[in-house]
Amino acid sequence: DLSKLVGDVASQVQRSLLSVQLNIAEGYPWKPGAKWRQHLRIALGSALETSDILHFMLEVGAVPRSTILPLIQESKRSIALLPGLLR
Repeated sequence: DLSKLVGDVASQVQRSLLSVQLNIAEGYPWKPGAKWRQHLRIALGSALETSDILHFMLEVGAVPRSTILPLIQESKRSIALLPGLLR
């Protein structure tokens, strides 16, 4: 059932998006040490997961292109910024 799949995937996107934000916040007190970098790597993994899910949603037509494309662009921006924080 496509509607259940879309709901499940949307729920996973919410979790992965939240994981990006929370890992940055959780790691911040450890800045600039190894724990900070570990949290940033986890955040980057979650950002990549989010991007993959958004591309999947686009490919299967689960969400209108006009809705998903701006989200994909923001996802790319997050992925590009996180390595800078790691340096």
